[in-house]
Amino acid sequence: MEAATIPDAWKSYRGAPAEGTILCDAHDVGETSLKSIKFGPADFPILIVRSAGTLAAYVNACPHQYLPLDHRGENVLSADGTVLRCTNHSAGFRVQDGTGIEGLGLNCALDAIPIVVDDDGRIRVHAASAA
Repeated sequence: MEAATIPDAWKSYRGAPAEGTILCDAHDVGETSLKSIKFGPADFPILIVRSAGTLAAYVNACPHQYLPLDHRGENVLSADGTVLRCTNHSAGFRVQDGTGIEGLGLNCALDAIPIVVDDDGRIRVHAASAA
């Protein structure tokens, strides 16, 4: 059974960026790579990953212990670019949607941040779609 994610859970974290906020330039995140950033005065932790046609952003906090996935080093993205792995206890999360797929990541999911690349090639926090 896969973990259900709450679409706007990222907004509940202290210091979460507002919709429309520029996070970085899209060219700063190459294919099969990730960029770890700390945003704003609260150092809000964000992972932006690009792999196999997916460009995604997640709160850089493992849902198992809420430590940054890169807490113990930069080797977070699997060699094939399909799994984000917590460096603290090896929990694995699918790049495509943040769902926990291995180890202590099972029945958990990363909190996704909706993003879009604007006309100027910048990655922005995307406004939530109206339901």
